[in-house]
Amino acid sequence: MVTVDELVKEIEGQSEVHSAWKGSKAQTQKGTVATKGKATYSTETTGPELENKVQGYALDLYTARGEQGNGDKKILASNLRTLLVEGQGGHYSDFEEALKIGDVDEANKLVKDAFTQKYGTAYASSTIAKATHLPVEERVKFGKAAIGKVGGGAADYVLAATNPGAVLGALSRERQAAYVFK
Repeated sequence: MVTVDELVKEIEGQSEVHSAWKGSKAQTQKGTVATKGKATYSTETTGPELENKVQGYALDLYTARGEQGNGDKKILASNLRTLLVEGQGGHYSDFEEALKIGDVDEANKLVKDAFTQKYGTAYASSTIAKATHLPVEERVKFGKAAIGKVGGGAADYVLAATNPGAVLGALSRERQAAYVFK
């Protein structure tokens, strides 16, 4: 069984500045490096050929990441669309426009940001789910330990026990502020 100390440690790690990027960096860069040097993506494209460009980009990206599945470009392009629509507030049209004008650096940045957000969300969701499923007594212990990390008062631990995501958010904001103003 997961212990309260392990969950508090997970929350602390996930609230570190740039933790999602640090966790996703190696895998993300495998994909974006594979697309960066290709002339196909740095030339202007118009009309229906843009969809072929998106599909080729998706195939190169996911193949380099080792996630090409059966190599079906249409499915991989759909996966990429889903990633970019769900992540970063829906930047698929920005991605498509970057490829259209041949700005592979901007396209790669949008993909990097979306993968980073996906990574951070996945790990945070897992930790929050674990904390939520603790027995009541353990959730209270978790709440007290976690709220202590953000300097909350004794009454705040109930919120932490019932809403572990709030603690992660508060700790992340606190650490981001400290990082910005140091």
